[in-house]
Amino acid sequence: MKEIIKKYIKNFYLLHPYFYKLYIKLLRKITKMLNKKLLENSLNITKEKWDYIIILDACRYDYFKKVNKIKGKLFKKISKGSSTIEWLNNTFIGHYENIIYISANPYISITEFNGFCGSKHFYKVDCVWNYGWDKNIETVHPKEVIKATLRNYKRYPDKKLIIHFLQPHSPYIGDIKITSKNFQNSLKNNKKEEGIHVIQTLVKEGKISINKIKRAYVCNLRLVLDHIRKLIEVFDGRIIITSDHGECFGEWFVYHHPKKLYLKNLIEVPYFIIDK
Repeated sequence: MKEIIKKYIKNFYLLHPYFYKLYIKLLRKITKMLNKKLLENSLNITKEKWDYIIILDACRYDYFKKVNKIKGKLFKKISKGSSTIEWLNNTFIGHYENIIYISANPYISITEFNGFCGSKHFYKVDCVWNYGWDKNIETVHPKEVIKATLRNYKRYPDKKLIIHFLQPHSPYIGDIKITSKNFQNSLKNNKKEEGIHVIQTLVKEGKISINKIKRAYVCNLRLVLDHIRKLIEVFDGRIIITSDHGECFGEWFVYHHPKKLYLKNLIEVPYFIIDK
């Protein structure tokens, strides 16, 4: 029976893309309706008290709670979106003259992307992704974000900082490494895909187990938290560690973090307070 169920799930993903899209569309409507009250009271970091905010991209609350060893107070919050661009557009409405945004995520830029232009909202946007992207690992390593943060910290001592790391978001560059380059030749029909799309396809085709993805995700989270300790040692004031959205590992037949899909694992994020 288990093998039959597994085969059905695999075919559900790979053989009926049209029906899968309809399924996701329906799931969006259902989760929006069921979580309406939660979304109305979602976290708006611009209204919170802080000096430094650290964003861990695609960090689930439950995984952060298990992995984090840094001392502080942890709360569960609801994100304003299930994807980065949705979170950005719903969170940063005005202009914040006292904030510098340091980002490894290309969605935060000095030019407009999907309706969001960072330079219109912040005193300065430091696009670490533009000069710190490593083609070999297909992402920005946390150490590059640390360097950029310390430069801005010294140069603008009176500004608040938002520091956006890409980890634990894929590709996975911790002790368990999973990048598209490692597995490109494993795709059926030599599909030319990049980044997260390769990883998603490999999971659906059964080339990588979801358990391995989860373990790699944990390693990514540990990697970025180890680097964050360096910032905590330097900063004085209130530090918040949170996330733009969560991540799905096959729950409800969903992988990654589709926009406007308000499943528990996509909207529950950590809100971790460190007072110094």
